[in-house]
Order: sequence, then C-alpha cells, then structure tokens
Amino acid sequence: MARNDALFQLRLPEHLREKLEKEAGRKKLSLTAEILNRLEESFSNEPNKIMELMERVSTLEKAVFFNKNENNKLEHPFARYRKLKNLTLEELAEKLDLSPSFIRRIEKSQHLTSPSLIVNIGKIFDIPLDTILKDIEEYKKHT
Repeated sequence: MARNDALFQLRLPEHLREKLEKEAGRKKLSLTAEILNRLEESFSNEPNKIMELMERVSTLEKAVFFNKNENNKLEHPFARYRKLKNLTLEELAEKLDLSPSFIRRIEKSQHLTSPSLIVNIGKIFDIPLDTILKDIEEYKKHT
C-alpha cells in the first residue's frame, strides 16, 4: 500500500480487534495488512459463496418442488424447471427448437436426454450442469 493512499479511520469492537491482532501476529503481518487481506478475501470468495448459496437453494427446491404430479408420480427435473419458470411445454419446446411432444416424452421418461439438450436446458434455466445431472440422477433413483 502506497503512503499516499487515503487514510481511513475504523472503529473496531475490542474483541474483534483482539482477534485480528492475534491472527496478524501469527501471520507476522501488521494489523492493517491483516484487515486488508480479509477484506480482499471477502471479495474473492464471492463466487464460492454464491455457489454455496445456489447449492443450498437447490436443496431447498428439491425439498419443496421435488414433488409428485397430479397422477402421484415423481416429476422429471425438466418439468420442475419449466414449471418454476412458468413455461408451457410449447414455450420450452420453442426455446429449444424441439417439438412439444418430444419434450413431453422426456418429461414422462419415455425418451432419454442427450448431452446437448442438458446443456441447452442449463442455459435456458440458468442452472449449472452438475445440478441438472444430480437432479436427473436423483429422479432416476426414485422412479
């Protein structure tokens, strides 16, 4: 940090200051360096925190939405994704450039999904591929 950087005064609760000083001493850093490292780290870990949050949301969605349809059958993940976004079969089919009957067969497990379809579903619904694969695997375990 250059000496001509703006000076910033910060009030810290005593217990927090003690923790920071202890950790700075352990790392052989100044208190300022420790605070700056932690601040920088909080920004660089943001994508990890977002991924953790997405996984937690996915788990909650499964608990809430990995439910049975009107025929008391477990719903295919693609059907759940589609319903969460309030899309009809026709709208999803149009986005995927496929026929609604083809999408219906996949949702009823009468047709296998291709890798390219999984990738496209991920793009449309903004869902990571590993989440889609886990959802499909979980669905297959229970059907």
